Amino acid sequence: MGFSKDQLLERLQAQKIQFSKYDHPVVMTVEAQAKYVGHIKGGLSKNLFLKDKKHRYYIVSALADTKVDLKVLSIRLGLGKGGLRMAPEEAIADILQVPLGSVTPFALLNESARHVSLLLDQGFKTQECCFFHPLSNDVSITLCIQDLDMFLKSVGRTVAYVDLEANPPVGKDQPPDLAALVPSDTLNISDVVEKTASLQVDSGVNSKPASVTAKAPKLSSGPQKEKLASPAKSSSSFADPEKLIEQILEKTSAIILSEIKEESIKQHGEQLGAVVSSSIKKNLSLELKSLATMFKNTAYTEGFGAVTTHHQRSPELYTTRSILGLKMQSSTTAMANPQQCDFKIGQRVHWAGDCRRIGTVKYVGPVQGYSGDWIGVEWDNRDGKHDGSLNGVRYFDAQFPDSASFARPHNLSSGVSLLQALDIRYRTSSTKEEEDEMYVFSANNKRVSVQLVGKDKIEDQLGRFEELPGASLFYLGVSSSGDPVQISKTLPKLKELDLTGNLLSEWQDVAAICSGLPALTALNLSSNTMSQSVVGISHLTNLRLLVLNNTGINWSQIEVLKDSLQSIEELHLMGNKLREITTTSSNIVQGFGSLRLLNLEDNYIADWGEILKLSQLKCLEQLHLNKNSLQRIWYPAADEFPYSSGSPDKSYKPFQNFRCLLIGANKIEDVASIDALNSYPSLVDIRCSENPATDPRSGGVARFVLIARLAKVEVLNGSEITPRERKDSEIRYVRLVMSKPHQNLEEIKKLHPRFTELKAFHGIEDERPSNGPTGPQKMASGLITVTLKCVGPSIGEKAPLTKKLPAITTVGKLKTLCESFFKLKSIKPLLYLQEEGSPLPTLLDDDMASLNDAGVCTQSTILVDEET
Repeated sequence: MGFSKDQLLERLQAQKIQFSKYDHPVVMTVEAQAKYVGHIKGGLSKNLFLKDKKHRYYIVSALADTKVDLKVLSIRLGLGKGGLRMAPEEAIADILQVPLGSVTPFALLNESARHVSLLLDQGFKTQECCFFHPLSNDVSITLCIQDLDMFLKSVGRTVAYVDLEANPPVGKDQPPDLAALVPSDTLNISDVVEKTASLQVDSGVNSKPASVTAKAPKLSSGPQKEKLASPAKSSSSFADPEKLIEQILEKTSAIILSEIKEESIKQHGEQLGAVVSSSIKKNLSLELKSLATMFKNTAYTEGFGAVTTHHQRSPELYTTRSILGLKMQSSTTAMANPQQCDFKIGQRVHWAGDCRRIGTVKYVGPVQGYSGDWIGVEWDNRDGKHDGSLNGVRYFDAQFPDSASFARPHNLSSGVSLLQALDIRYRTSSTKEEEDEMYVFSANNKRVSVQLVGKDKIEDQLGRFEELPGASLFYLGVSSSGDPVQISKTLPKLKELDLTGNLLSEWQDVAAICSGLPALTALNLSSNTMSQSVVGISHLTNLRLLVLNNTGINWSQIEVLKDSLQSIEELHLMGNKLREITTTSSNIVQGFGSLRLLNLEDNYIADWGEILKLSQLKCLEQLHLNKNSLQRIWYPAADEFPYSSGSPDKSYKPFQNFRCLLIGANKIEDVASIDALNSYPSLVDIRCSENPATDPRSGGVARFVLIARLAKVEVLNGSEITPRERKDSEIRYVRLVMSKPHQNLEEIKKLHPRFTELKAFHGIEDERPSNGPTGPQKMASGLITVTLKCVGPSIGEKAPLTKKLPAITTVGKLKTLCESFFKLKSIKPLLYLQEEGSPLPTLLDDDMASLNDAGVCTQSTILVDEET
């Protein structure tokens, strides 16, 4: 429970701070306040309650006529463009503990707001006195700014005055001037406990909490304050509805009695009733309007939605747009749960204010020392506070020491149905206020409004669900299908559905969704932690694309699903920690008669033998294995390939239609693994970058060597190999091999399987001693033509040079020549070989190597950079 306005005013008096008090009806804006106190000397203040992307909160208090640009302020705080936004209305009650419309610096008196940063307009210093609401917007007080400073310092706040209209440049040499005012990542919100103990709750950000009270145990909850004790009185002055109604009735009776007099009866006669009615409306109109506004404040302060009866928020409220002038701002409000505890262990939930903060319920029940029920959650992104134990009591086991926390039921959401999420995504129109906030700055630094041409037409098209071909419902808290019949009526033509990052976990729900979408051919379930219990789903038979990235699925579950995936052409299984391909009925993978692309990236597969189990997938064309742990690749002899228990199909070669292989970012160290790829009959597209054997930066071979070793490859590391590049690469490769000392021809064939073939194909002769020309004529025959191009930032613009150099010139010697050619003073050059088709140049870092050994040949381009 926060401080009341009376408690605040008593504290000001105790500190001998002089102020003047002005009562008035409830006001929600500065303009409304000005109607009642604008004629009084003093500067009116406007107060913004803001939030950044890391759940850090700010109060910006400024004079009414000060222009505050949130984008500029965000940059000055070091948060980037768009880093600040208005804090949700619920946070005003939960964090500042004041009614809506009552945000002022005085709210920092409450313990729950101790991590809120305060920015004061330096314009306040030009005023003799200023107006602020003292924790309630039905009264205003004036005080001098020095007394406000004294009060803020008495509650431990550092006072910072800022020129809010300034727009200083921010860059590499000019850091954000207000970065020091950004609060810490942790937002601790105090609670009132039955035993009057303080309680630390989860801030909703990935940071460690700071202690609140030495004797208070720690408990995680969420970014918003929890009420751990029995319901406390509202901070609004209308917490007692019965007393309020009684006061209104008394005033009504007084008006009636004052009007019904003998002279009034004589004067108005039969019209007396109308006169009395008019008098009641006239005298109580303003008060009833104020009453409606304060009921609205009370509703938000108590955590209730604005409905005709005193309900707490429920999922059905997403259809109630406006009852007391309130608009459901986002899917977060739409998906808030009732407060009653209806969660179960194993259920997937997300934080009610953040659909991307997802976790699994691990405990439901009381927590020792605290009232009511609590939900123990293990968060997917490990932004919890403990491992399931609190104050020496273990409630559940979490995988990591900081992945779990406790939360109140109303701070968690169990999600919405598919059609509810569809409404939230595609039928939420922007308001006039939101459109007014869209602008750009002109050359004169003036705001120019941005109008979205055709917005209404697009919204209308998206709102006609029966014509919708695809829907993207990522991170909307979808947890159930809803009525499949209604889905079918609503989305008869839907072909593509993206459900990334939702709360689905049961395959039965997936089946229900698919059963209501007869035209569905592509389904993305990424980042939904699916149940280990898998059953065949007949309604998946039309799917051609299925994405199960980061779902925790293993190959045994895929084996159960394969009979349901009869038409599948693309199957994506990234990030599932797969180590092996476990088959059920044989030692190879069978079925998947239409599968063309299999994506196993970002897993833990280390044994190529697991990949060979896919050899009998006759339609398989693309296999993605980037970011695994593969160390070696081979192609077994025909009698060594794994086959099913029956006789092998000798008319089909293993991996016969296999055309594309991605093995980047693995642990392949042996170039022989690259040579083995020649044995795969149709392989023409390979990505093998970021392996020890293929990365020149770590001692691997260059691009031209890979091209020469891979006979059939047409695309290497995403770049097409032209006929000229292949010819040049193969000739360079042969000459490189010939320049190296070898024991005998057998050793060459073992280390370079294609050497003899390429040497004969290109007609390259062995170098022999001869009695032919000597001197300059012989030297000319050993020259290579290279182009030197400066790219160093401080070298300046210099024209490229083409030079003829002996092939035996060392890299170190060429660096010295470059210093002379380009007149480089006090600059140490770095040389890079730029190869055709290679996305990155190759560093020439061995000063003792000759140009020939480094792979430089005629028509090569060498980039001259500088050491940093």
